[in-house]
Amino acid sequence: TAILNSYFKKEMTRAYMESVQYFADSLQESFSDSLEKGEMDDFKKLLERMKTIEGIKLINLYDQKFKINLSSEINLQKNKHSLEAPYQSRLKDSAESLRLMGESSTRILMPQIVTPDCLRCHPHWQVGELGGVIELWFDLTPLKDSISRQKAMLTLGGTALVLLLCILVYFLSLSIIKPLEKMTIAMSKL
Repeated sequence: TAILNSYFKKEMTRAYMESVQYFADSLQESFSDSLEKGEMDDFKKLLERMKTIEGIKLINLYDQKFKINLSSEINLQKNKHSLEAPYQSRLKDSAESLRLMGESSTRILMPQIVTPDCLRCHPHWQVGELGGVIELWFDLTPLKDSISRQKAMLTLGGTALVLLLCILVYFLSLSIIKPLEKMTIAMSKL
C-alpha cells in the first residue's frame, strides 16, 4: 500500500496544482483587464470578491518596489508589507510566474509586465519592465484531507485483502490437507 499511497499522493497533488494554476491563470486574465485600464476601484472590488472563493487564502498586489499596494488582508496593506528579497530578484529577471509549495498553502507570484495601456496612469514606467506582482495564496487543506482519506482507504483495503487471502489459503489448505490425511491413513493400512 505504500507504493499506491505514494502514487495517489503524487497524482492528486499534480491534479490539484494544475487546477490551482488554471484558476490563477484565469484570475490573471481578469485582473489584467482592470489593471491595464487603470480601474483600481474595480480591482479592489475584485479583490473583495476573491476572498469569498473557497480555497483562496490571500491576494496581494505589489508595486514596482515590491511593497503591497492592495491586499485582501487589510493589515498587510496598511503595513506596506514587502515581498521577500529572494523572490524579488527572481521576478525582476523573468516574466514567468513562480509557484511556491508550502506545507499548508501554495503561493503563485505573477509578474505584471508594463504594457502601453499602463502608461496612461504611470507615464514614468517603461513598456516591458516589471510594473508589479500579483500574489495568490491557495489553501492546501482540501488536498491534504483528500490524501489522508485516500491513504486510510488504501490501508484498510490492503489489510482487508491480506486478511481475505489468509482466510482463502486456510480453507484451501484444509480442503487439500484433509484428503491427504485420509489418503495417508488408507495407504498405511495397506
